[in-house]
Amino acid sequence: MRRFTRATRVFATCLLLSATVSTATATAGVASPVSTTVVTYGDSYTANPSQLVGMANQYEELKPFLTDYPRTGQLESGKECLQAPDNWPRLLQDEGMDVRDWSCTAQTSRTMLDRIDASIAAGDLTADTDSVVFPVGLNNFGPWGQKDGVDVTDFDAVQDAYAADMREAARRVRAVAPDAALVVSGMPQIGHGDRYCIVNVVPDHPAGLSVPYLAKAET
Repeated sequence: MRRFTRATRVFATCLLLSATVSTATATAGVASPVSTTVVTYGDSYTANPSQLVGMANQYEELKPFLTDYPRTGQLESGKECLQAPDNWPRLLQDEGMDVRDWSCTAQTSRTMLDRIDASIAAGDLTADTDSVVFPVGLNNFGPWGQKDGVDVTDFDAVQDAYAADMREAARRVRAVAPDAALVVSGMPQIGHGDRYCIVNVVPDHPAGLSVPYLAKAET
């Protein structure tokens, strides 16, 4: 994850600019420490937990050995979410930014709504929040989207459900943090046209497999 440090610094700068643009005139020429409060949600690209730790976390007798591994509090369902100690929200923390990480593997725009409610209940999303990041969407096209009750073979239905979820997400955030900047971030492209390289068999010459569904989902 350290290879993302430069990109993380760029992202941190963008968040700071979005959070402070309205007060630029009042603070012009005044240096201040980085302390912008950011709340982020997101799927496994944001959470980036270890698969090994994730499997171990399923066994109560092993959980005492995982107490130092980052996670956010349980939902009403009892589900908790693991995050890597060097995922990008924590790299932003290394830059001196106050970040509250509510990312969770397999998160969709629909399940993100529960995480928003939980972050409010935990006191992480408040009227003092400067920026809220919504890095979700790709899982809407997979089995997790199907679990949301959406026909993932119908791209229009997935898109409509995503748009409705995001409007609801914005409504819930605005009810608590009306002045927060809302950031809908993306993720790096993982396919090339309809080609997806699952295993790089020949170094530096990936051929990949044809996965038209993935190409349509990315588009």
